[in-house]
Amino acid sequence: MFSHTNKTLNAYLKHLSSTGDIAGSVRKEPLSTEVIQKLYKKGELAEASTRDPRALMQTAWLFISLYFGKRGRENQAAMKKSIFRLVTTADGAEYFELNRNEPGAVLTTKNHQRGIDSIEDHSNGKIFAVPGSSRCPVEVLKAYLFHLNPDLESPFQRPKAITAKFNPDACKV
Repeated sequence: MFSHTNKTLNAYLKHLSSTGDIAGSVRKEPLSTEVIQKLYKKGELAEASTRDPRALMQTAWLFISLYFGKRGRENQAAMKKSIFRLVTTADGAEYFELNRNEPGAVLTTKNHQRGIDSIEDHSNGKIFAVPGSSRCPVEVLKAYLFHLNPDLESPFQRPKAITAKFNPDACKV
């Protein structure tokens, strides 16, 4: 029924694109190692031992987005701290994975739309430790989760301002 309309619309869109009246799809380049290095150098990203709560939050958010995020970040508003589970392998290696027992841990995608009650999930995101690295993603996430307000469920909270009073070794929140 709509095949004629679809053909007409597609032809019109091609015409607009060829004349420059609208832009075609533009794919963004993935973050390069150089860009990540610059973010660390400028203090936007930080190591787990940082004294800057904002940089720790941004670094944790980057790792969560890279390993557990869905396109468009649509799943982040529903995340809870308890969705992240720290696991240790038989040989002692640590990694974070999504806690499948938590509602919302099995995230819907374009190809998986059964919702939060479904246990089927084709993604298997894990954040593995990088032993000996000062930028270990597991250590960053552990430090970040440790300093979150225990009364709030959201993993994305406003960080404290950097002050002389804040000491990440002594201050939990």
